[in-house]
Amino acid sequence: YQMVVLHQEPEEDQELFVFPYRQEHLALLVPMQHPLAACKELRLRDLRNQNLLIHTQIGFWGKLSREKLPTCHFLYMDEWDAYQQLSEAGSFPTFTTEAFADSWSRSDKKVVSIVDDEVNVTYYFACSANDRHRFQPLIRQLQEKFSVTKDYDQF
Repeated sequence: YQMVVLHQEPEEDQELFVFPYRQEHLALLVPMQHPLAACKELRLRDLRNQNLLIHTQIGFWGKLSREKLPTCHFLYMDEWDAYQQLSEAGSFPTFTTEAFADSWSRSDKKVVSIVDDEVNVTYYFACSANDRHRFQPLIRQLQEKFSVTKDYDQF
């Protein structure tokens, strides 16, 4: 690979150029009539025994959800369009992040932050230190568009 994006910081290596470029924070999109909608924020333990809608193709988030929430009852969806329709019209809470912030403006749903450290992820750009100059335009764009210091308390 010429460059990669990682969700865990790699070990220090003189042959790699690495920088944190973006954070992603897991939250729960909850119907307003759901009991969890009364919460200002959640911890993973608050989700015990909940029925949750989840898309199967969400990368490491899917594995993390299964590991950290073994008592949850997941309704898995494979097709993105069907998942979106069910998450919009259904009564099941579902996970979201600020990457999907443009779809949060529904008055019948509420986004509730999940505050556990393990569901707040920093992404790292990595390439060979020798190739850093080749990727400088991309690196500059990532640093301008995304910031690991950006405050995502907007949930």
